[in-house]
Amino acid sequence: MLSLLKQLGLVKECELKFEVSREAFVTLLKQHLDRDRFNPFEVFSSSKHRYKGSLKENEFTIKRTRRLFDSKTSWIRARGSFNETDGNLIINLMVTGWNHYMTVAYAFIGLYGFFVGSALLYLFNSYPLANWLLFLLLALTHLALMLVAPILFLRQAVNSLELLLSKDLANLVRHGKF
Repeated sequence: MLSLLKQLGLVKECELKFEVSREAFVTLLKQHLDRDRFNPFEVFSSSKHRYKGSLKENEFTIKRTRRLFDSKTSWIRARGSFNETDGNLIINLMVTGWNHYMTVAYAFIGLYGFFVGSALLYLFNSYPLANWLLFLLLALTHLALMLVAPILFLRQAVNSLELLLSKDLANLVRHGKF
């Protein structure tokens, strides 16, 4: 599954290298990270932090804090692990745009395809050729848009978050802030 998501561009991995100690990085990240918890009114919060997530000993999970009118990358998560070698901090970052909600959505799209196929069989037996060809054309176009459009939006959001996170983590290490 992971290899398919990588081929579709819904999972991106990158490696970042900084000249900073692990302890300094953890301290800086803790200062600029909100706790990840469910808040339906998060877009109205007064937090000045750009990211929220959790931080463990050698790994972290991070996502962008939701802001009003900004729905691009707010639900895409990035997981990172870091270790220190020779005074350099190496961060392995994996940005994932796929979650369990998308699996449920694609299951419903599959159900929709089943019902469209059943309707096509009924139309094929009951109506002339022109009617069911028109229905087939419209149904397949709609199904293709429902399958492809979310993947294209997610791919763009994953690429955007990967670039933004690498830039923001570099700024955090250099200047002490995002």
